[in-house]
Amino acid sequence: MPVTISILANGLWPIINRLFRENELSPHERLVLLNIISRTGRNGGAFPSQERIASDLNISLSSVKRAISTLGEREFITAR
Repeated sequence: MPVTISILANGLWPIINRLFRENELSPHERLVLLNIISRTGRNGGAFPSQERIASDLNISLSSVKRAISTLGEREFITAR
């Protein structure tokens, strides 16, 4: 099932800068966020399925779900 993910903030650079400063993000969380950013359109939205992200990164679906949850809690993304 696809998950709708919208990037927050004023463009991508504030998020990318914050990504490299956040010491508490796991490697999987960083990879998932970078994967989402790579799919973000001009409107700030990205619509990859969790299964697609897992396949692209060669990580488990449960790792992707945990990463998306954490990224949402830390306000990097909103997921619907």
